[in-house]
Amino acid sequence: MATEPKKQNPKKQAIQMVCAAVGVAVALGAMVALGISGALPGALFGALGGGGGGLIGWVIASLVVKEP
Repeated sequence: MATEPKKQNPKKQAIQMVCAAVGVAVALGAMVALGISGALPGALFGALGGGGGGLIGWVIASLVVKEP
């Protein structure tokens, strides 16, 4: 019998999404500051920034948002 997956708290999701967006912006800003340009480096920097920002958001959300 399959169990239904646990749904994530909307507040946690919002924190993660904001942190992921900030991570992408910071990573692309760092790319520009380093003088790197192009589609492939932009995709790599953006993906790493989004993933890192989402992970940081997950940690922050776990510390801040109380589970019912």
